[in-house]
Amino acid sequence: MIAASGVRASDRVLVFGYDILGYLDGLARHGTAAATGLYAGQPCHPHEPVDVVWFTCVSDIDAEVTQLTRGLGSPRLVAIELMGQADLVQLRRLLCRLRDKGLSQTSYYKVGYRCIVTAQKPSSVRSTAVAPAVSFIPLHGAAAP
Repeated sequence: MIAASGVRASDRVLVFGYDILGYLDGLARHGTAAATGLYAGQPCHPHEPVDVVWFTCVSDIDAEVTQLTRGLGSPRLVAIELMGQADLVQLRRLLCRLRDKGLSQTSYYKVGYRCIVTAQKPSSVRSTAVAPAVSFIPLHGAAAP
């Protein structure tokens, strides 16, 4: 997730999911300005502004993910770690909501048995390049962005 999302030392990261401790530990070892975890199922209270949001171990893009994306503010990048078969209709809907927030540059990364989808502000808006060069991996028959 760190490589796919291009997390920098100055980033404030929010990790959302069921098994967040390993991700928070990785961020602490990598070094970030702040890393906060929110377990899936917890109420989504307003939180400090963040630069990067990770949705971890997502097997269903459900109401919790939808609710959290509504209150995101304007992070520069959102990364979604998909496990198993993703519902492409729900994924497209989520990516459209993120595009409405200015996160229009979408990438797909294959990491082991997982697929990581990132949505970020276009390069012309960011001050430096974020994600490393990774070849495109189709997501269960999805067309290239």
